[in-house]
Amino acid sequence: MTTGGLTFLLLAANPVDTPLLRLEEEIRAIDRRLRGAAYRDQIDFRPHLAMRVADLQELLLRYQPGIVHFSGHGTEAGEILLQDDSGRAQPVAASALVDLFGLFRTHVRCIVLNACY
Repeated sequence: MTTGGLTFLLLAANPVDTPLLRLEEEIRAIDRRLRGAAYRDQIDFRPHLAMRVADLQELLLRYQPGIVHFSGHGTEAGEILLQDDSGRAQPVAASALVDLFGLFRTHVRCIVLNACY
C-alpha cells in the first residue's frame, strides 16, 4: 500500500450449516473494480474468508482499515453469522459490532454489511 493509502478489509463467512453463497465471485468482482479505479495504487485490498468471531478484533488491529465490508449471512434478529472453530454458524449481535467498531472509530470510515435481513 502506498503511504497515505486506504486499507479495504473484506470479511466473509459462509458457515457449513447455512446455504451456500458465492463469496469468491463477490470478492473477484470487488477486486476487478478496485483494479480499474483511478486511485487503485492507494487502495490495499485485504480479503479474509471463513471469518471467526476471534478473527474480527485481530484483523482490525492488524490492518487498521478505513473500509470494512462484510459479506455473508444475517438473521432476522439483526445478527451477522460468522463461523465457530468447527465451521458452524456463530451469530454476532449488532450491539457487539457497534461496540467493537466503536473502538476503531479513528480509523474505520465506512462499514458495509452485505447480508440478508
